[in-house]
Amino acid sequence: MGDLAAGSRAGKLASGQGKTGDLASVDSGILGFKARHNLAAVYQDMGRRAGAERCWRQVMRERPDFLPAWLALAEMLLAAGRTEEARALADEAPAMGSEATTALLRGLIALRTKDLPEAQRRFRRAAELAPELDLCHRYLSHALLQQGERADVEAVLRRLIELAPDDAEAYHNLGCLLLELRRREEALSCLQLAVKLRPGYLPSQQMLRQALTQTGGEG
Repeated sequence: MGDLAAGSRAGKLASGQGKTGDLASVDSGILGFKARHNLAAVYQDMGRRAGAERCWRQVMRERPDFLPAWLALAEMLLAAGRTEEARALADEAPAMGSEATTALLRGLIALRTKDLPEAQRRFRRAAELAPELDLCHRYLSHALLQQGERADVEAVLRRLIELAPDDAEAYHNLGCLLLELRRREEALSCLQLAVKLRPGYLPSQQMLRQALTQTGGEG
């Protein structure tokens, strides 16, 4: 398949925001939970993982229903090779979060440790519990694509686009899939949207040129 986009970091993915560098000098104790979540992402980008973890755990204590903090902390722990701590975090979720949170966390751990069948099972369960939550379908699409499960992934990506119509990654991945399936006109439409939504992303530009060539269009 073409260059399928990798998942964005959970914190930025769910908050819809990038860096907020001016927060780095603010006392985290006076911040609201969303600002503290963003501050944690800044700390992580700066390599200050202890500060990031402290902020995310504070968010989780104050707002156990705020899923982005759970996922961002889990992603950071897994990226640092702290898999057992990520598993311990998932063990905390039933008491503090929700069953869907637990399913997503366990699915994320399975995905990052390459247990793809288990990741699929967990993400499907999360999608059953929280069908309107786009993250469930996003992570499920990643697991399906990584395992090469083409039969189901189209429906998952289309559902993700219904829930998150500005998701450039979903359009990119669907466009790559459709191009592989030789459904070139549909692929072209998806890739054009991917480039429109994220114009600076080179892989989408490259796949769009390929689709244009195959359909006889012009760039």
